Amino acid sequence: MSRRSRLRAQRRRRLIGAIIFATVPIGWAVGLWIFSANLPQPLEQENITRMVESRADTILVFTGGNNRLNTGFKLLKNNHANQLFISGVHRGVDVVSLIKNFSDANNPVLCCVTLGYNADDTYGNAKESLSWIRANKYQRVILVTSSYHMPRSLYYLRKADFPLSIYSYPVLSEYADNNRWGDLPGTRALIISEYNKYLITVISGFFGRIDYDNPPSIDSFTPLP
Repeated sequence: MSRRSRLRAQRRRRLIGAIIFATVPIGWAVGLWIFSANLPQPLEQENITRMVESRADTILVFTGGNNRLNTGFKLLKNNHANQLFISGVHRGVDVVSLIKNFSDANNPVLCCVTLGYNADDTYGNAKESLSWIRANKYQRVILVTSSYHMPRSLYYLRKADFPLSIYSYPVLSEYADNNRWGDLPGTRALIISEYNKYLITVISGFFGRIDYDNPPSIDSFTPLP
């Protein structure tokens, strides 16, 4: 190869490198805007009634805020499902006292709640929830989690090879305001962090690196009371 050809090849490589260097952050920023603009909005109780033609088999709550738990209890009390599964409960958390606030003589919510203690992250939430769903042969579930957390949660559940109808019920996080995320530093950091996690999850899923083998045993779940 002549010296002139080598120089042309070097300039070509540098140009390609510069294009990639400029395209990646632009693509990331455009993706962030699309992600934030399409975050699901919280629903009212009547909306889930229209969405779910009949009662769902169960409600899944991925822990991470009181709004999620409160919403799950209300949906169960209003007969939107037969059971409530709370995934990612930390040992020592007094969930029973919180549940009792939503129970009464006519509608004893406490009887229909199961706690999962195996999950430390969203992947763990999905894995232990799917284990519980399969063991009970459920097919229709209502998923309750924060609005910003819903895309990644749905991705994990839908990535599993299991026939499941999922009705998402996003709630507002007490830590974030989706509509003003660009103005609030705390919310901005939370949305950007969740977007990065979502990208990593989708890329991992594309290359087949999401493992659902060895799920938690059904014996590790705690039905109440």
